[in-house]
This record gives sequence, structure tokens and C-alpha cells, in this order.
Amino acid sequence: MKKISEMEEIHLLTGEICKMGRYYLRQKSLELKDSPIETYEEKNLHITPQIQQLSNEIWKRRMYNLYEVFWLNLTEETNLINRTRVNKLNRGISLANLGISQIIQTKIGEGTFNLYRALADDEAILKKIGLDSNPEKNFVESRLFSQFEHRGIQGILNRVIKPNLTNGEIAPTMSDLKNFFNKQQPGIRIFIFVKLHQLFSSLRRNEILNNVMSRQSVLDSLASLCLWIENSLRRKKPVNGLYEGLNFMKLPSIDGSYGSNDLDGLVKRITIVETNTNIKIRRALITLLIRNYSGHNLETKEHSFFDSKEKILSYVAAIFFTMLFLDSEGKI
Repeated sequence: MKKISEMEEIHLLTGEICKMGRYYLRQKSLELKDSPIETYEEKNLHITPQIQQLSNEIWKRRMYNLYEVFWLNLTEETNLINRTRVNKLNRGISLANLGISQIIQTKIGEGTFNLYRALADDEAILKKIGLDSNPEKNFVESRLFSQFEHRGIQGILNRVIKPNLTNGEIAPTMSDLKNFFNKQQPGIRIFIFVKLHQLFSSLRRNEILNNVMSRQSVLDSLASLCLWIENSLRRKKPVNGLYEGLNFMKLPSIDGSYGSNDLDGLVKRITIVETNTNIKIRRALITLLIRNYSGHNLETKEHSFFDSKEKILSYVAAIFFTMLFLDSEGKI
């Protein structure tokens, strides 16, 4: 008998696992019949203990590609079952698991889309059964998201904040950062961790091959983090842009302008700012400079700005330290 290759073996194993998951789902749907969902607990009855066990075993082994295929199969099976049902099975869990697995594999766009599909599916069913729901809040409080968020917070602390502390400065703890993110709106929490994952992935790709797409993705991530600060300031008090929101710190002028027309101008202004002895003002100014450039320019040609991962992460640190300072001052 011909010996199959390791790749063929993996394909066969994947197929069998997906068949098992689909089988358990279909059998449970037959058992449930076409009964309406009347309580919150009934929303996920079709996700059997066997399905959960298969999912957990794949996740524990960090087989994220298989995890994605598994939950994609269960989503497709749910769609097939729902064609003949008046009372549709909920797809919230399968779509959320699918989205998380895609984000971990740096499929940011697909993953985020499926997370929001999951939220929409949950909201539709919860409204149908008369429950006051906040699907985004339910999602960020789930074990699945907490695992994803925990890894993200560790990345912020160990790769961004600790390497960029000044002499005598004490790093926030994991608990401090968790409490800070718990205060953010659920939708913002999802958005920020998706963007952070995008940033880290883009930096890895940029090290392998510096190209226009990886550079654009880095710039887009920085812009989003800066916009997070601006949005947070506006939610507390109407401000006309990031400069107005930060100017309670009495920011000094920089070479005549806080804006830069090209990357050379941006790097020049950041270099000037880095001589400022007030660390809080220095970080706020770096945040403002990056916000103004990335919000109005698409230039991502080969440039020294993108050469150092550590330097880019120092800019991310400036943004995060500024956000934490604004929070401590009650400005957001």
C-alpha cells in the first residue's frame, strides 16, 4: 500500500475532524427540532460538548489554521440547517471563533468582519427573545476574547512599554492595563486589539521584505492608535482636533508647524521633539506629529522611518503613555 505524505495525512485528519463536528451539530439540531429560542441559555444548545472538546483540543495545540477550517465548516453546516428551519440556529459562537482564528493568523479584514457578523447574529436573536442585549459587551467579556486580549496586553507591556521606560519610570502592571482597557467601550476594545495585531504582523512582514503594503499597514496602524486618542478626548469634551485636546499641556511649537508634508519632514520634527526634556510633552508631541502626518498622507516609499522596528514601537509607546496620562488626568 502506498504510504501517504505528512501533508496528505494532515488533510485527511482535518477532513475527519470537520465531519465529526458537522455530524454532532446536525444530530443536535434534529434533537432540538424546530423549536424557538426562548431563553439566553438556549441560544447555544446546538454547540454540543463534543464540538466544544474538539475545538478546545485544536486551540490548545495552536493549530489555528485547522481551528479556522473547523469553525468555517460548522458555520456552513449551520447555514445549511437553517435553510429548512423557521427558528434559525444562532451562528454567534461559530462566527466569533472563526474571526478570532483569522485575526491570529493576521487575516485582519476577514477576522474583524466575522467578529461583527457574530455580534449581529447574537443581537438579532437576543432581540427576538426580548432580552436587552449589548452583543459587543457580551463578546469582550467572553473567555474567547479574554484569551486574545490577554496576549495583546502582554505584547503591549513587554514589547512596547517596558523597553521604552525612562530612568526611574515604573511600568504599569498587567492588572493596571486590564483595568484601563476595561474602561474602554466594547467596540473600541475590539478595534484597538485588532489594530495592534495588525501592527505587530506588519512589522514582522516588513522585516522579511520591506515593501509598500507592509509599510502602508504600519502607517495605518499608527494612524488608528492616534485617532483612538482623539476620539477618546472628544467623547469627554468637544475638541477641534488632537492638538486642541492635548494643548492643556502647553505644547511648544515645532519648526513652525505640527504638520509634515513628507516622511523627511516628519522624521525631522520627531528628531527635534526627542530633545525635549519633559517626557510627557515629548510623547504627546510625537503622537500629534504622527497623527497629523498619517491622517493626511499616503506616502509610504522606502524610507528610514520604516527601517527600525524598535523605533516604530517607541512611537507606539509614546501613544500609549499619552493615553494613560490623559486617563490619569481625567481628560478621557
